[in-house]
Parts: sequence; structure tokens; C-alpha cells
Amino acid sequence: MLHSRQAIADFVLRQEPRIRELARRKLSAQVRSAFGSDDVFSTIVRRLDALAAAGQVRAESEAQLWALIRGIVENVVLQRLRLIESTSCRSGEDAEFWSMVSADLRRTSDDTGAFVLIFRMLATLTDNEERQIFTLRLRGVSHKVIGQQVGCSAEAARQRWSTIMESLRRRDWETQDERS
Repeated sequence: MLHSRQAIADFVLRQEPRIRELARRKLSAQVRSAFGSDDVFSTIVRRLDALAAAGQVRAESEAQLWALIRGIVENVVLQRLRLIESTSCRSGEDAEFWSMVSADLRRTSDDTGAFVLIFRMLATLTDNEERQIFTLRLRGVSHKVIGQQVGCSAEAARQRWSTIMESLRRRDWETQDERS
């Protein structure tokens, strides 16, 4: 019944207010401060469209399509929450850095802005190993595990991380357009 990309798109457009309401209900206050239902809705639409384009949606009824949409909403909200939590509640030697990153993420207007910010940070790093270390620290991985991943000691990973943080602190991540 709801196999084609067009049929799914038509359903989503008809049900947009309901999908947005579902997203709003799932967003906690913490997540809402950084990502609104508009952002979550657009992400849901993109993911659902990608699944439909790949022929991976085989909903035989609207109820099955709603179950898929609810699952996508849950995943999107969880990913946003994890991104915020992973940067805002860090302690230790790099807590100040993560607090800065968290504040920058909260200032982004939507999901795309947040990922563009992280992408810009990654793009300024000079090599793949630095990008790998940043990505692992973003996920909360310890220096010991990072050292094992990149083939160095925990102390060497910590020193590399300190250099990366210092380099990233000196950057101005907002563009002129975003400040206006």
C-alpha cells in the first residue's frame, strides 16, 4: 500500500501537523533548547525519503508507517540529546572546552547547523588521526582507548588531545551571516 516514494511523501505531507506534534512531545526541554520540532520534522522527512528511495519501506498499512515514523522520531531525538549531553556534562581537564562546544551547539538554529559546526571543527584539523581523536573524544572515549585505537600511549593521546583543543579554541565557528 505505502511502498512508493510518492505515496509516502503524500502521507507525510497530509500528516505533517501530527508528525510535528509527535516530535514536540518527544523533545525534552534540554533538547528543545537546541533543536526544535521543525528540525526534527525535516530530519524525519529526509530519513524516511532515503528509506523510500532505497525501497526499504514496506508498510502495508498506515499503522505500520506510523510505527516507522515513531521509531525515526525516537532515534532523531536520542541522537540530539546524546550530542548535547556528550558535550555539556563533561568534567575533568577538558570540561571547559566541552562547555564551549555545548554553548556553540545550543546557539545553532537546527540539526543542520549543529552538524555543520562539528564538520567545521573537523575540517580545521590537519590530519585523519586528529579527526579520529576529536570524534572519539566527542563520543566520550577515554585517552587510554584512543591511544589503543591510534597506536600510541594514553599520555600521548592526552597530549594530542590538548593540542587539538587548543587549536579548536582559537577558532571563531560562527560566520558573519550567523551573527546578523
